[in-house]
Amino acid sequence: MNIEIREVGTKDISQLERLFPQGGAEKHARRLVRQQNGSAVYLIAFLAEMPVGHLLLKWDGARDEAVRANRPVPCPDLEDLFVREEYRQQGIATQLLRHAEDLARQCGYAEIGLAVGLENPDARRLYDRLGYREAGFGTYRVHGMYVDEQGALCTWEEECVYLVKRI
Repeated sequence: MNIEIREVGTKDISQLERLFPQGGAEKHARRLVRQQNGSAVYLIAFLAEMPVGHLLLKWDGARDEAVRANRPVPCPDLEDLFVREEYRQQGIATQLLRHAEDLARQCGYAEIGLAVGLENPDARRLYDRLGYREAGFGTYRVHGMYVDEQGALCTWEEECVYLVKRI
């Protein structure tokens, strides 16, 4: 499978909104703005010009208070690794992660981190296999709000553990 990973561009937004509606219609446009202002890189995995996955690399670290309180020196943080269901188990998530790790290493960072939900054992196995380890401060809860595909305001909550990797 010939996957190309590249930073999101303005021309990609409408296609991303159609193929990845989770998180509301403006999610991808907001991430493009973050990329344009230098606070993040939004990586998209393409198969023959069709987006099949994405990952947000945030240079300023995790925003979760539990992570910031326990990690006084922030590292780049990975958020929202997602691969369309029909393309999972084909190495795309691994390619996205490795690309983000390479970018962080090229910028002089020694480690990178991410949160994983306890109810997501498949993701946890992937992160373990790729060398991510618990940061050492236990679990914490995160929550938020989003607008679903029908325009309804929804809330979510998740129990997480923070993982880091030396790169």
